[in-house]
Amino acid sequence: MRLKSIIYLLAILPFIASAQESTVKEVKDPWKRLDVNLGGYVSKVNSTVKVGNEEHGIGLNIDLEKALDLENTSNIFRAEIGWSMGKKKRSLLQLNYFSINRFSQKTIEVDLEYRDLTYYKGTTIRTHSEMNFYSLSYGYSFFKNENFNLGASFGVYAVPMSVQISASGYGDESTTVIAPLPVFGIYSKFAFSEKFILIQSISIFYIEYENYEGSFTDLNIRLEYNAWKHLGFGLGINALNFEGSATEEVSENVSFKGTFGYNIKGALGYIKLYF
Repeated sequence: MRLKSIIYLLAILPFIASAQESTVKEVKDPWKRLDVNLGGYVSKVNSTVKVGNEEHGIGLNIDLEKALDLENTSNIFRAEIGWSMGKKKRSLLQLNYFSINRFSQKTIEVDLEYRDLTYYKGTTIRTHSEMNFYSLSYGYSFFKNENFNLGASFGVYAVPMSVQISASGYGDESTTVIAPLPVFGIYSKFAFSEKFILIQSISIFYIEYENYEGSFTDLNIRLEYNAWKHLGFGLGINALNFEGSATEEVSENVSFKGTFGYNIKGALGYIKLYF
């Protein structure tokens, strides 16, 4: 089954459950004070980078997976901490982290332009692509009862990214982007019982300002099973898309001039500690 079909199926589950609300057993406060999720993320990554100045004939779109043999699948460690505050636990402070590191070595079969260098056919290129993902957000539940939790969130995502290319006789070329992003989101949680909870969230961001343009989308759909008193498990899917462009390098934190795009989607599996 394709990923889009899975996303659609999981997305409509709350509506199916709502239509059968009379058959759902009311549970006693399934929302926990503290959640710690530790697990893995099997993802498919597609990335493109374009650097240089088109007016001078420099700057090509580079598909890093096809052009440089970077792996398009990665096994990623992922950690998340959520703390629900207040007597009714309506306020939520969330901290997330994961990192993607990929390496490759390839002898190119055609000339490749990157920044102000041309790598000629037959050159062996070594590539290191790294993306770190940090997010800190605050959420508030506007509607909450024993079975359903609906809220909105605001946060900051910091996404340091770099692509380093090296080859004998050429030296090293590195492109770095550190992008702090203010992100808005909505989330919903549906407790089918005290043990099974369906969680959905989406965070979005878009900016167009002077010489910069960027967009960000992060979609999560998960099903959690609280197996024991303080230990549970979770499975889900995550789709993340991040694109940006800059026509000038004007700060130390954004040492980039060109365009980039990251599309990451995959399956999550994690152990959940809750209190």
